[in-house]
This record gives sequence, structure tokens and C-alpha cells, in this order.
Amino acid sequence: AGCLHYIHAAETQCNDTPDYLPVFSRLSPQQRLRLVKEVMIGLLCESEPLPQHIEHVVAYLGIWQTIRTELEVEIDQEEDAYFDDEDLMKEIRNSCPPEMNTTNIQYNRGKTEEEKRERLRSDLVEAKLASRAKKKLTKINFGMDEESTTKINDVMNKSSSTLISLDRLIAQNKIIFEGGPPSAESRQYLRPTHEDKNYAFTWRLLCDDAFQEDTSVVMFGRTPLCHLNFNWKSSNFIKWQKALQLLMIEKGILNSLCFDDIWTLHCGELCDADYANTENHQRIKEIMKTVREWRTLYEKNWNPSMLSSDQRFIFAICSTEIYRGKHHELWLFEFLIQCKKEGISFLKSENYQTRLEIQQSLESFDVDGLAYPYHDFSDPILPTEYAYSWDRIGYNYETCGALGCYHYSTRSTESSLKKCSKCKIVKYCSRECQVKHWPEHKKDCKAMSIAVKKREK
Repeated sequence: AGCLHYIHAAETQCNDTPDYLPVFSRLSPQQRLRLVKEVMIGLLCESEPLPQHIEHVVAYLGIWQTIRTELEVEIDQEEDAYFDDEDLMKEIRNSCPPEMNTTNIQYNRGKTEEEKRERLRSDLVEAKLASRAKKKLTKINFGMDEESTTKINDVMNKSSSTLISLDRLIAQNKIIFEGGPPSAESRQYLRPTHEDKNYAFTWRLLCDDAFQEDTSVVMFGRTPLCHLNFNWKSSNFIKWQKALQLLMIEKGILNSLCFDDIWTLHCGELCDADYANTENHQRIKEIMKTVREWRTLYEKNWNPSMLSSDQRFIFAICSTEIYRGKHHELWLFEFLIQCKKEGISFLKSENYQTRLEIQQSLESFDVDGLAYPYHDFSDPILPTEYAYSWDRIGYNYETCGALGCYHYSTRSTESSLKKCSKCKIVKYCSRECQVKHWPEHKKDCKAMSIAVKKREK
């Protein structure tokens, strides 16, 4: 389901791979989709090898992050989910044991107005410093830092002694096993079927099914995931996250990411606060250098038709629903005919190897328009010319600082906003807006000016 979802996630770049995966998320959508396709084949098809190049290792985490994000969004939007029977939804929540729904951390709880204002001032200062740093860092010479290149390429050869320790693993995941599993009756009570199209629990049901299939004790003698102390009704995102990570480690998917250097470079949020802190600039340089190298390598064998081909492979192996792109109708009919000849059901999540072989046999199948991608995917562009979201119109823009004014300009066009002459951070679309906002802004203007100068020193 995570791989199939990626067809749409890479297209819209919504709930895809945010800055928690700074290398992977800066590859073009077409390149990420190719890596996900190769990983999918290795994961689901028993006769195919599991790719273990560093690009694929990071793609595994990209899939994990996508599922993790979908879980988080599903839980956050549970109250507004599309559920026809409100009484049934209420009964499902009430049947969930209280200990399974420990309230998630709320970072802003208990903060005073002054503390919130100070946090806003800090964010604005960091955004200012980050903007300057980004301009400087984009001008770096990608040919330098040979030591960094060696570090990136050779890290996979390090000793397995850097793998996560057993004691640490058990301590981290005690929260998801302590107290034992809920009863079978609780698990089955009011459980929707996948045919119910229950959008309130879609990803939790899928993950719960995967956890229940994990019944054997195979790693370090640990408790199998079928004994988790929560089930599909839980709204405790922290538990879902830990269980999902443990599943991928146990299956051998994320073991390589236990190497400290791989984790440091490829994982961890890359936000304005990181750009504003000069101590992080070496890591940012290495990220930019790695992205450029991976894009260049991928571009050597790149052609626009690869995108639609990769989409069809993912659809053919993972989908349990029949839908098609505007130009893929004849291919889909032929694929379904071959599935019927092989005696397999396209509507069930099984027979992945046979599905792969059928799709491979249809690679020479050619009709007009088959090279067009599914949905409204943007025209494929050269991997080295892809612009990450913070450079694109609509993804990062500056707004007028006056309350109630919604004027904005994008960073990819010449800004029509003018900076405050004192702090040079807050911007306004007109003098009228600046005068209107001054009684509020004067509380922060001097403090932010001092903070910028202090941080620059």
C-alpha cells in the first residue's frame, strides 16, 4: 500500500518525503518513483533480490516515512474523517481501552503569550539567517571535499559493531509491548473490512494486518509484533511509529541505517534552524553534493517514458483496485486478461511474483500514448534541473507582516514586499500596512535586530 500510494505522493508531493529525509526528498519525483519501484520488487517478489545500494536503503526509509506521515494525518484528522455512521464511530472510540490512547505530546501546552511571542521572534530570526545561508551554500563548489565523498561511499563497509544494541532496542520499544496484547474480542469488535472504505482507519488497519502477520521470534529473541499492546483502534501515534520502525528493522529493511554516518547525513529534519546554525553547514554541503551526484548518475540513463513504465510496474504488482490512466486502457485490459489466464485475482494482495512476470512480458506492448504518465503528473524534467519545493512557486512565499493582509510574493520572482528598515526581517506590501502594524511590531523589532547581530557574530 505504501508503494502504491507513492504513485500519487510523488505526483502531488503531498505527505511524501518532507525534510526529515533531506537527500531523498531533493531527488526528482521521477527518480524517487524509480527507486521505490526497484525496492518494491525486492520486497514483494520472492525470486527477486532485495536492493542494498545506499540509494535504495534511503528509499526504504522514504516508504516508511510516507506511511508514517499518512498514519499521523489519519490520526490528526480522525474527528473529520469521512465516516457515514457517527454513532458507530463513537462506539469504536469508546470500545478502545484508555491505556491504548495515551495523549500524544502537545508541545505548546501551558505556554504563556510571551513565550509564544518569543518563539515567533526566534523563528523569524532563524528564517532571516537561513535565507542568507541558503544563498551562500548554493554557490559552493561541488568538486571539493574529497574526504566527504570517501566518507559517504565507504560508510557501508564499516564494522557491524555500530549496529543498534539489543539493550537499546528493547528499552526503546518497551512502551509498545508492556502489559501484553488486547484481547482477540477487542481486536475484532466493530472492525471494519477493507471493502468498507473506512477512511478513518485505512492506514491503521493496513499496519495492524502487517503486525498480526509477524508471529515468529526471529530477531534477538524479541516479542513478535502480533503481541503489541494496542490494535487498529489506537490513536497513539507514538506507538504506531515505533511499531512500524521495528517491523522494518526486523524484516531486514532498515538494518543498514543503523550506521551512524548514514543516519546523520540522510535522516533528520533540515529546516531554517539548521541553515541558520553554521555548525550544520558541513552536513548541508554534503547533502547538496550527494543529491547532485545521485541526480547526475540517474540522468545518464534517463528518458521521459521511464516514468509511466515505473508507474505501471507499481500498479501491476501492488494495486487491488482497477483504474487506469487515460492512455493505459488497452494495456490494462491485456494485463487483466493475462492475470485471468494465470488464475490469479487482481483484487487481492497476493501473487506478486506472478504479477511481476506478467508485467515484464508486456514491456514490449506498445500503443499510442502509453508513454504518458498516470493522472496529472507534471511533464518529466531532467533530474539535474529539478527544483526542490522551497524554490518553487506556491511552496515557499513571503507574506505581508500586517495582520489581515494576505498579499504575498514568491521567492522565485522579484519580491514586491519591502523590509522594515530597522529589523530588516518583517516585510510589508505598503507603507499603510507598515504603519498599521507598527504598534504590534515595535515590541519585537529591536529584539530581533539584536538577535540577528548576536547570531552573526
